[in-house]
Amino acid sequence: NNEYSFYRQISANLEDNVVIYRLSGVIDSQTPIWQPIPRTVYFDNGDEFDYDYDFSREDFTIYAGGNYNIATSPELLNDQTFRVVIIPGNFANKSSNIKEMDYETLIAKYNIDDSKVKVIN
Repeated sequence: NNEYSFYRQISANLEDNVVIYRLSGVIDSQTPIWQPIPRTVYFDNGDEFDYDYDFSREDFTIYAGGNYNIATSPELLNDQTFRVVIIPGNFANKSSNIKEMDYETLIAKYNIDDSKVKVIN
């Protein structure tokens, strides 16, 4: 039905919040560009491609969809890298706009050590 998704189970507390970023490029090998989602990519011909997600205390799902046959955009579907950040609920209440923060601001604000990132496939 023109929608792709990626599902994983997680273990989070009910009060925790989840923010997801997509690797949209790199400046150099040490400087990734993390784009917050949800995100809509607009094309000159009027087509739209969307990344979105939902989460619960047990799982998260990342969605890709569009108003056209998104299988014709494999560069937006294949070999994508996402960073899933779980913010403890007692920290997340400090800011109502965590989903709008860029990745560097978010990890600095909540003192997150991103050298401890776990890779899931």
